[in-house]
Amino acid sequence: MKKRILCFFLCMMLVLPLAAQAKVFDYTISQLIARQLDAQSSLKVTVTAGLEGDAPAFADAQVWTAVKEALSSLELKATYFKSKSRQTAGNQQITLTLNQSGEALSALTLTGKGAQWFLESDLIPEKTVALSRDMKTAYMNLTRPQEGTWPNILRTLVTVYSADEDFAAQLDDAIAPHMTSLNKWLQGYTEVKMTSAQMTQEITVSAAALRKQIKKTLNEIYEDEALLALLRKVVPAQDAAAYLEKGMLPVFMQSLDAMQLEESIHIVRTYGKDGALKKEEITFPFAKGMGIEKIILVLSDKEKTADVVFENGCRAKITANGAVKSGNGTVKGEILMVTEPEGKAFEARYTLALTAGAEQYIEENKSRERDQKFGISLLLEPKEEGAFHAQKFTADLHLMAGASNTKPARIETDVVWEDTVSGGRINLHIKANTSSALHQSEADEANAAVLDTLSRADRETYLADVSAQLVQSLTALVGRILGKAD
Repeated sequence: MKKRILCFFLCMMLVLPLAAQAKVFDYTISQLIARQLDAQSSLKVTVTAGLEGDAPAFADAQVWTAVKEALSSLELKATYFKSKSRQTAGNQQITLTLNQSGEALSALTLTGKGAQWFLESDLIPEKTVALSRDMKTAYMNLTRPQEGTWPNILRTLVTVYSADEDFAAQLDDAIAPHMTSLNKWLQGYTEVKMTSAQMTQEITVSAAALRKQIKKTLNEIYEDEALLALLRKVVPAQDAAAYLEKGMLPVFMQSLDAMQLEESIHIVRTYGKDGALKKEEITFPFAKGMGIEKIILVLSDKEKTADVVFENGCRAKITANGAVKSGNGTVKGEILMVTEPEGKAFEARYTLALTAGAEQYIEENKSRERDQKFGISLLLEPKEEGAFHAQKFTADLHLMAGASNTKPARIETDVVWEDTVSGGRINLHIKANTSSALHQSEADEANAAVLDTLSRADRETYLADVSAQLVQSLTALVGRILGKAD
């Protein structure tokens, strides 16, 4: 018995130091920062930047030197605050202040109050620009069709797909019979090949067959009054009149007949012995006159490719191989850009690496008892030697916090861009910390111009005036910065 008790105490003595290191916190550091901000803390941010080394090939040496001198004395300060007080609950405010050698040069304030955002700055004096805080509302207002014009189909899609969960569930049920019908139709164009090692599923649909089925599906949808009635509940009246009325069906049929769609849709899926999808190739053609000729996607467990071919001969292609799991991993691939049909293509290799460290507990550092680090690096190299200078981008994020949920949390970020040949570097250092609540300044609501509620003509006139003021103010600000740096 004594031996058992002695063994128990020895085990406890060995385990206790480990238990002290394995301190458990209620929240991760990122969760803590989010909770503090939501609980009426503020976030204070300081941004500094600098240039190092010789000017890269694309930059003028004199301009590089002048900017390097100016940046050494510049500092951007920012604050963010969200109110939880009874009278101002939900109000938000972001302030930006540009300082040079401790002197304020310019400031900007973005205030979220009620249903609107208000933007004020000394760069556009005597003007307050406002916009609806709800992005869907702002989009729908800004794209509101003028009298006699056809509403953009995107308005209808945004309305439908941003509706609440109850509507989404009803829509899924209502559209299910049509999806079943499409799947049955697609089976007639599907060929399956089996071998001992894999199964291949190949789907080829000609342009003529696709056009015929689209017409059939449209006829079925416009005969489905229950589906149309459901959509009319959320789609604005003017948009519904254009897209959800049976009388519009002949117009859509004529449009389909006019579309110059020639190539076939081609899909090839390869499955392994275990039934898992190993590779998928999709060729999706577009009708002539739409700008894009076709999109080709290749997705496999080894490589992924997205290839966009434009009607004018231009092309954009990117390949990727590798994997990122739990924020860690490396992806390599190639980029091809043809911006002019007869011009020289831009071809490059890239390596993207991501790291996400585990949260560490540091008992001996009482003011910063735990931290966590994240990193990202991107190396862009020419596929053809000498075509351009290799470029490298890195970003390191460091989160720090104490043991208490009420103590400030800190964030430090270093972002570096480097021309690996000239040694030219652009450094960006960002320091942030949570703090006690700030006092929000009042926005000039009375004189605000709410952009999304103005008529299109008034909005264009107002923005032209603001743009002219902004260009003039920015020119003066840059001159002031460079003058002080001399």
